[in-house]
Amino acid sequence: MATQRVTPTTPLVLRNRRSVEQFKVCTLCGALNVRENDECFVCRWSGEFDKDGLAVRIKINDIVRECPELLDVVRQATRPRPWDRALLGWRMLTTRVRALFRRRLDTRV
Repeated sequence: MATQRVTPTTPLVLRNRRSVEQFKVCTLCGALNVRENDECFVCRWSGEFDKDGLAVRIKINDIVRECPELLDVVRQATRPRPWDRALLGWRMLTTRVRALFRRRLDTRV
């Protein structure tokens, strides 16, 4: 018998996963699950899950409302990482430098 992969949704998982696309909601019990789970870690449901981004956001908000200490974890997860900002700045800089050396298109007719 093959073992199924089931990861519980803990505060560490909430912090490490940065987007709602990485979660799904169990349609049977309403638990927030990691997208890779083969079955719900609460009720062991293995049917269809709700993968809609709005449903996941609502479930995360419900969890934070029930446990306010998780608000910092969720905020930290949605905050951009320093290297993301540095990478964005680097891309903007290289785009501007390339634009300086690009040949202009002669549109005179």
